[in-house]
Order: sequence, then C-alpha cells, then structure tokens
Amino acid sequence: MRGWIVVLGLGLALLTGCESRPKFAPVSGRVTLDGKPLVGASVYFQPVTPEGSATAPAQGSSGQTDTDGQFVLKGGTGEDGAWVGKHKVMIESHAPDPGSSDSRPSRGGLSLKNKVPAKFNTESKEFFEVPPEGSSAANFDLKSK
Repeated sequence: MRGWIVVLGLGLALLTGCESRPKFAPVSGRVTLDGKPLVGASVYFQPVTPEGSATAPAQGSSGQTDTDGQFVLKGGTGEDGAWVGKHKVMIESHAPDPGSSDSRPSRGGLSLKNKVPAKFNTESKEFFEVPPEGSSAANFDLKSK
C-alpha cells in the first residue's frame, strides 16, 4: 500500500511540477543611444508578476553591452537567458561627471552620471516578452531626448 502512495505522489509531481514551472530561455540583443552603439551599458530584465497571480516574480537577469552595443543576459546563478514571460527592462550607463566646478573631486573620485535618460531606467515603462524559445532580438534604440 505504501509503495502505491509513493508511486502516485511521484506521478502527480511529474505531471504538475514539470509543466507548471517557468522556463529559462536564452536572450540577447543590442542597445543603441541616438543611433550609436551604447558601450558598457548594464541591461536588466526583471520578471513581472502576472496580474492576479499570488506568486512573487522570479529573479531577474542582466547583461553588459560590448563595443557594438550587443549583450547576452545571464541569470543570478550564471545560467544564460531570462525567465519566459513579461519583463520590465531597465538600461543604464554611468560615466564620470566632472561637474561645473574647478575644485578637486572628493575622496571617492568624480561622481557618476547616468548617460541614459531616466525613462529607460528609474522611470522605465519599457517591457519585453521573452518567448519559450528565447530571443536574439531584444533590441532597444534609445533616444536621449
């Protein structure tokens, strides 16, 4: 009797567990700012919890753009890609901001300024849907104005 309970439990776990778990899929793309590759930018994908769902969003993924603005996302544990589904996208690229004074920078060095407008990071309304097969077309053509 006890053996049947174990077999039944494993069968139910296989039927419900495998298909209901979200899938990770490869994601890559390119970021440009005003038509030019955005070099050294950080690209963040944060899964969005479906409306009406009680589950918390999964861990996000991130990538760094290369000299051509290309990036490949990696999850927090090093796997390539992002969770399948809708993601909020945030992109930022910081550069030293010398400011307008001639005084020496503080001990920490020059402050950093985000070259990417806030509407693509702290105020982002940019979304990307990761399909089950993944995508190599997560492209973002940002405008500074």
